[in-house]
Amino acid sequence: RAHRFLNWLPAVAWAAMILSLSGEGGSSVRTERWIVQLLNPGPEALFYINYSVRKGGHVVAYAILAALNLRAIRSAPGAVALALLVAIADESHQAGFATRTAALADIGFDFCGASLGAMLFRVRNSE
Repeated sequence: RAHRFLNWLPAVAWAAMILSLSGEGGSSVRTERWIVQLLNPGPEALFYINYSVRKGGHVVAYAILAALNLRAIRSAPGAVALALLVAIADESHQAGFATRTAALADIGFDFCGASLGAMLFRVRNSE
């Protein structure tokens, strides 16, 4: 039993981290601030950089989540489905904040990331 719990702990912790960013702390304004501090781009470049960082973040975060889920349950479809449930909860939570917007497209990015993460985990562990 302890072994099962330990297998799930990283996935649950990662999902909690993702959900914690769906509030004010993960707003576009916050990522724009650190991009401006690091790169000081013009307004148009800032938009595209921010968009790329945020959507890339979705893909990476959910790839990691699916890999951690897969480590715990050993089912790629199940791991992706669990990640998708977190994505839906994440977007639903965002809808409650003035500085956030829920977007179906983000769930698409999350699904792509989760699928990629599950695939890479399988490839890495099949060798």
